[in-house]
Amino acid sequence: MLLYTTGGKGSIRYIFIHGNHEISPFSDEIIVDAKIVVFTGRGNIVYGDNADNSSTKYSFSNGVCTHVNGEPNKFVPARDFTELLLKNVSIPTLIMVEIPTLMTNMVCCFLSSDQIGFSSKLQDDVLYLAIMVYGRSDRASCSLDDRVYLGKTMRSFVPYFVQSLSITSDSYLPGDAQTTCKEITDCLELNADEKELNEFIEVYRNRYFRDPSVPKEAILESCLLNILKMPFDLNSSIMHGLIKQ
Repeated sequence: MLLYTTGGKGSIRYIFIHGNHEISPFSDEIIVDAKIVVFTGRGNIVYGDNADNSSTKYSFSNGVCTHVNGEPNKFVPARDFTELLLKNVSIPTLIMVEIPTLMTNMVCCFLSSDQIGFSSKLQDDVLYLAIMVYGRSDRASCSLDDRVYLGKTMRSFVPYFVQSLSITSDSYLPGDAQTTCKEITDCLELNADEKELNEFIEVYRNRYFRDPSVPKEAILESCLLNILKMPFDLNSSIMHGLIKQ
């Protein structure tokens, strides 16, 4: 879905599940409080922990991540791309990107298979990188309500969203978000854990609708439309200053 329909030959595309780009400059010395989880197209986790609202401290010096939870030289999945996102998103943010496991013939190819850092035995052509940013040392951290909401979204929505998204990935065309939302809604209702999906829908309802009469399907489609209506192209984001290197 996030890549062009040319077999992954376009620029990397990413979407905001919550949040947006950060306009203010990134300080030379800064710590970003975030959680990184990597999913397969089936919604299984291959990196990170999605069990609670815990997070990791990423320390930056002159724009480069030097320490993770105080330890140097720690592995960061798709490091170059992940560092760019950690430096360029608002507080709080939940962002997701498709990372092809084979990066050959990519227009933007700074993510080699070594940088992705996962076993070549993985059968998936694409992995889904989800980054949740709670705060950074030069900004106020997000509220407890935001942290709880993002944690619930990551646990009860994102794995099933990834699973449903991967099914329609090859057929997605930019500008066709309305149709894609309906297709993904159908997939979610068919494949997601009913209890977890309903819990997320009610959290979303209480946060954005506060109307018990709105049907669950309408809430889900509205949520998906907000997510899918604006996929970002990495090269274009850099060109227009949304992503600062």
